[in-house]
Amino acid sequence: MALSKMEVYIFVFLCAGLMSTILGLKPIGQESKKPPPDPATCANYPGFQLYRNKHVQMCLKFIKFQNSSQNAPAQYRCGHEGSLIATFESKEKLEILQQQKRCVWVDFEQTASGANYFVFGRLTYEVKYDEQKHKDLFYQGSPRYINSKDSITISVYRDLCGFYHPKYRLFAMEYCDFPGRRYRNCNFGVVCEKWEYTLD
Repeated sequence: MALSKMEVYIFVFLCAGLMSTILGLKPIGQESKKPPPDPATCANYPGFQLYRNKHVQMCLKFIKFQNSSQNAPAQYRCGHEGSLIATFESKEKLEILQQQKRCVWVDFEQTASGANYFVFGRLTYEVKYDEQKHKDLFYQGSPRYINSKDSITISVYRDLCGFYHPKYRLFAMEYCDFPGRRYRNCNFGVVCEKWEYTLD
């Protein structure tokens, strides 16, 4: 007796389910997520170290190098390390940098109208700067540099030991030659991140 088209569909569906059960497969969309590696193994990668802050965990490597505004060298350096340029898109992640370097690593934009915007690790996440709410993220309680909206031309003052620029994901560190000296005279660097270790 010939099976109807609907009966054939049902038969195929049941067979597929049976095979999945036998092989231990899970339906599409229900695949189990790969657990993060043992945190202790982060240190197995030369120069990388595990950093924790509250519920956040990151496996990072800090690399110093002289660089211009382009982020290609930074991408190459991190790619060579088998990692990606780190993204600090939360207060907890920024605090990891702040704790390790005793600096604040943020970007601070000013629009044409003069409105100040505090920018976390991605440019898509912007909140209007509020001194009481955000002062703990700035060195000595206030931003100490200015940034034109579409450029990386930045004036860095002597009492600021570092800043993090989310557009290029680069950071400057230590002191510049003197107040007002442009970014090209600062010591630039990059933070590489082994994303498989990251816990948000």
